[in-house]
Amino acid sequence: MPQLILYLLLGIFFVLNALVKCLVKATQSSNSYIRNGLHVLMGLVIIFSIFYAWYTYQRRDIISFDKLKAEITIEKCQNFIDKYPHSEKISEVRDWINKQYENELRAANDSLSLSLFIDKYSSNYRFKEEYKHPYLNKAIKQLDEEKKRLEYERNERIRREQVIWNSEDRAWQTASERGMLVMFQRYLNLYPNGVHRPEAMKKIIDLEVADVFRSGNYGQLPSMDKTRYGKSTYTTVAIKNDTQYTLTVLYSGMESKRIVISSYDSQNVQLKSGSYRIVASVDDASKVLNSAGKQDLTGGIYSVNYYISTSRY
Repeated sequence: MPQLILYLLLGIFFVLNALVKCLVKATQSSNSYIRNGLHVLMGLVIIFSIFYAWYTYQRRDIISFDKLKAEITIEKCQNFIDKYPHSEKISEVRDWINKQYENELRAANDSLSLSLFIDKYSSNYRFKEEYKHPYLNKAIKQLDEEKKRLEYERNERIRREQVIWNSEDRAWQTASERGMLVMFQRYLNLYPNGVHRPEAMKKIIDLEVADVFRSGNYGQLPSMDKTRYGKSTYTTVAIKNDTQYTLTVLYSGMESKRIVISSYDSQNVQLKSGSYRIVASVDDASKVLNSAGKQDLTGGIYSVNYYISTSRY
């Protein structure tokens, strides 16, 4: 009713404004026909203005509906229904609300997005319970089903892994197929005296060396001196650890070996002649960079002295 009064007042205002203008013109004319005509015209204007005000008031929901179509949101649809509960457009606006919820719930296709959907609408009182309730229940049900599905898949993976690793043959086949460092380490942990122990140890060394080379984070190896020449199948390397730490040297090539030498100690190593990638590291020295490089061993005897040099920047 207040809106009706507002519309009527606006209509009367425009009518009076037009009336004043017409009266001014009428008083300036001495022709009675003109004055009578103006009176009739003013009456028609008044009637039209009142009719237009009433018509506009009656269609105020349609006007709001047309504005709503330009930007449809759940909150705006709710406000429309509250404001015009008897509008002929109510069912259509309710369908818009349902469609908004349906589209958003359809896009929530994993546990994270479902949880976000539930958190968004369950704790926000701007969204009315009567509209969101069925979709919240549906989201909660879907989330519960998704959690059960993920739990089932996790248990299935664990079961399959247990089946795989319970047999040494299957364990070795799996490690070989996956070709990952952790797989070969797992094989050795489960079967330390297994049939494929030598192959697994070589694979581990080769992969560790490859990781260092791939990272690019290493220093230069100390130079090797050839102290005795020869063209034999095997080469001897005399390694001197001239550091205060335990030294580990990895050889990856024709054969792969891990050499561990105590501080200020030395060790002779025999390797098949050929090309090798070598990585040296020390324990308990976080500030000491690994050394890495390539070396061709062509037989005879080589000697190498590992030491730590300090650089200032």
